[in-house]
Amino acid sequence: MFNYRLIKPIDTILTRTILESCIYGVVYCVLLGLIWLVGDRYDLSHGILIIAILSLVVVLAFGCGLILMVLGHHFHDLEKVISLLRLPMYAFSGVMFSFQNLPDQALGYFSWNPLFHAVELERAALFPTYDSQPASLMYLAEVALTILTLGLFVYKGFEKKMLRS
Repeated sequence: MFNYRLIKPIDTILTRTILESCIYGVVYCVLLGLIWLVGDRYDLSHGILIIAILSLVVVLAFGCGLILMVLGHHFHDLEKVISLLRLPMYAFSGVMFSFQNLPDQALGYFSWNPLFHAVELERAALFPTYDSQPASLMYLAEVALTILTLGLFVYKGFEKKMLRS
């Protein structure tokens, strides 16, 4: 596919990001509908905040995808390492527990994870009585944009090497 001059490696990551975002967006809406049908009530008055949080997660994922694409091109066993790290990364994302359930010693470590901030901010946006005090939208935005910038620089630096091999 990369023999065509118009198609670059970044196109595959961009296409995959758009596809995954659309799929997860539909699943997110379906789950919100099911939650509503079950009887749990949430508030969508902060819809712009919800979209901003999810957009920052997409930007973060796109940047990570660029970095991992370049690293995976040079280190072929990286896929095995990533598959081993999936479960711990999921555990530390905050999906199963919140900031409030963590001891103070662990809070410092978890607060470094931008996905933990995204999950907490999403909960606070959907449920206004939820307290997400330590979560920061600014931190999430800074990390997402930093990873995206780093990913673009890494990709641009290795693009020609990736196209030649």
